[in-house]
Amino acid sequence: MTLFQKSKIFKILAFLLLPFFCLTILVIGNTINPMALAFLTDFNVENKTNEILFITPIGTKSPNGSWHQLPYSFSSSFYFIIPSKIDYPIEPGGLKNFIYDYDDIQFSEILIRRTGEKSRIFSIQAPLQLDGYYPPERKQFEIKDVNTLPFAKKEHLLALKPTRMNSWAIEILALIGLLSPVFFVLGSRCKQRSEGYKGVR
Repeated sequence: MTLFQKSKIFKILAFLLLPFFCLTILVIGNTINPMALAFLTDFNVENKTNEILFITPIGTKSPNGSWHQLPYSFSSSFYFIIPSKIDYPIEPGGLKNFIYDYDDIQFSEILIRRTGEKSRIFSIQAPLQLDGYYPPERKQFEIKDVNTLPFAKKEHLLALKPTRMNSWAIEILALIGLLSPVFFVLGSRCKQRSEGYKGVR
């Protein structure tokens, strides 16, 4: 295969991946979007018991008030939603910090589970949803006695099911989009080398 042919192939690949590169730009731009950053807030959950606890913060969404996992961001300085997971372990006396986007979900409960037991529910007394969603009024939640907490209901446990929040699809496509400029550069270099060889001849 000649350098000219390689150049053509690289240019075609760069063009085909151009839509994904546009997505890459959008994802990168959104990480510093002031409107998105304004809805990031955080809270801490502290384990005051003498045993390891597994916790899953959940919240409600309109219009039916169903429970869902919170959309977490890896940083409060950059808006980058990461896949949610369940059963975050907290050692005795340990503390876990959560950063999430409250724009379209009302943080309302924490599912708490001990090893080998069913989940219990810890209510955080969320603000009334009169005209939207709000961050929690408190930033610190202490789990002192699991035995006093009621067991979670079926509707609470539905939040543990995988959702679109658990998908890396957008991030993967954005990473693929980075190949577009790479192929474009490779194609340009192959073309330059091909023209250079012609000039030598």
